Amino acid sequence: MLGYDATDDLIDLEGRAFVAPYHYDRTVPFTDISQPHMPFRETDELDLICKDGSVCTTRVFRRRLIWQGTNAVQLAFIDLTESKRAEKALAISEERYRDLIEGSTLAMQITDRHLKRLFVNNAMVALLGYESAEELRAVEEFGAIAPEYRNQVRAANQFDLESGSTQQPHEIELLQKDGTIVPVQVFRRKILWEGEAAIHRTFVDISERKRAETALVDSEERYRRLFEESPLGIRITDTNGNRMVNQAMATMAGYDSVDEILALPRRTLIAPHHRDRTVTEEKIMAGGKDLPNSVEMDIVKKDGSLLPVQVFWRTLEWRGVKAVERTFIDVSERKEHERALQERDKTVQELRLALANASQIGAMGEVASVIAHELHQPLAAIANTANAAQRRLSDGKEDITVVLNEMLPLISSQASRAGRVIGGIRNLFDGRRVERSREDINLVVAEACELAANEFPSDILEIEQHFADHSPIVQIDRVQIQQVIYNLLRNAVDAMGSSTSKDVIVSIAEIDKLMVEISVRDYGPGLPGHVRPKLFEPFFTTKKQGMGMGMGLYTCQRIVEGHDGRIWAESSDDGGTTIRFTLPLAGSAADGTGSVH
Repeated sequence: MLGYDATDDLIDLEGRAFVAPYHYDRTVPFTDISQPHMPFRETDELDLICKDGSVCTTRVFRRRLIWQGTNAVQLAFIDLTESKRAEKALAISEERYRDLIEGSTLAMQITDRHLKRLFVNNAMVALLGYESAEELRAVEEFGAIAPEYRNQVRAANQFDLESGSTQQPHEIELLQKDGTIVPVQVFRRKILWEGEAAIHRTFVDISERKRAETALVDSEERYRRLFEESPLGIRITDTNGNRMVNQAMATMAGYDSVDEILALPRRTLIAPHHRDRTVTEEKIMAGGKDLPNSVEMDIVKKDGSLLPVQVFWRTLEWRGVKAVERTFIDVSERKEHERALQERDKTVQELRLALANASQIGAMGEVASVIAHELHQPLAAIANTANAAQRRLSDGKEDITVVLNEMLPLISSQASRAGRVIGGIRNLFDGRRVERSREDINLVVAEACELAANEFPSDILEIEQHFADHSPIVQIDRVQIQQVIYNLLRNAVDAMGSSTSKDVIVSIAEIDKLMVEISVRDYGPGLPGHVRPKLFEPFFTTKKQGMGMGMGLYTCQRIVEGHDGRIWAESSDDGGTTIRFTLPLAGSAADGTGSVH
């Protein structure tokens, strides 16, 4: 034990020579031990010094005896070195085990054979809502277990202690400090704890899972009710080939019960001419971009008649198995409406053709009215010039050559103007490209004002002109724009009628270097509010019967819009009306001459 070769080596040593110095106090003088009346410790732990200097822990047993006729003491030593090493290793192992449990995020506790808590970790304390491990350990053994599970836990504890094998996890309910029930899954195994058999339990909170399971059950129950009570026909087929249909599907197909439909072979309900439209469960499960989410087809009812339906499908999990749900919607009423709409569309098309023919006739009348309106001015000028020439020649006082040389150019000019007017109107109505040129709008307006001033004496029309500061250039049909200005001046004369003021203001202004605005303002009675929206409609006039055809402003609008402009009317607060129209400046972003017709 002490590493010596022979007993004689030890006999020669002094009594305490092989005792560790720090245990000298545990040795007893021989004279004290050998006396029968002296008390002494019969057993003790004593560290001895081996021959090589190492320490050997021993258990020493002492007893008095008579040896060779004298009082003696017998010492018996048991080597405890390996036992101490094992105890130390066990203590270290238990400490590590305790640290692992304490640091775990899972709730854990260790109980003895009577279910008394030997150890609980912080996660267990938190799970049950206690303040500390000491508070929880003080709770009665079954105080944290729901009453209906206590016998189950007691039996499992006894079984685990006797069998020693790892058991399958089971589910129980625990009671929190405030009485709240917590469903948990329990994992348990038998261990040694401080040298005694114990049960280590790990508790996993399954509250969320239970809520999800409850929600799933509720959801399936709600779906089942919706499935059974739905007014739409529904059929479910799972991957195992199981089928379910609701009563609405049976009724839609003319059957009395669900069982009748389930007894039919697959695809029996689908009309033969539409069976190529069916989509298998495998294709629906696989999905894909080219897969539609619905098709229209006919189903064969029990009486053999056909029912048009639209079928929608989706994938779902039905009782833990993947399945395809098809919803059938009766579209027979919609089909009837579609047929009625087709008949109506056919009738509308026929009416539209008839209306187009009538519109062509109406358009011819509209063109004739515009021509009559616009030609009135040059033809009246020709007639007036011819009458004047006739009066001068009838007097016989003037040379015929002089009169004709003076009057014929005027007549020729007005005839040419009439021709240009007709050409412009033709372009306006048949959509031909307008022949445009770059013009100074100041000069164009000035010429139109001069033409009007020559026709109307100063007691009927007095024109006040306000030109732009410089010469805005526009790409226009000169004659057409002068027609617009002349028509607006003539309307101003008609509007003022018997008014004492005969002034008309014509203004030109640039707008944002994109457009030029021309305005004609009179001092007549103004426009009533209900008249303004209709002002540019064809054949609408505010003049007396027989005084106008209502084509002047309509023609102005056609010309202005044909030049990518806009025309509108305003009433002034102090009376009178202002007609404004815009034209794009040549070369500006608003100038559409490259594509205008």
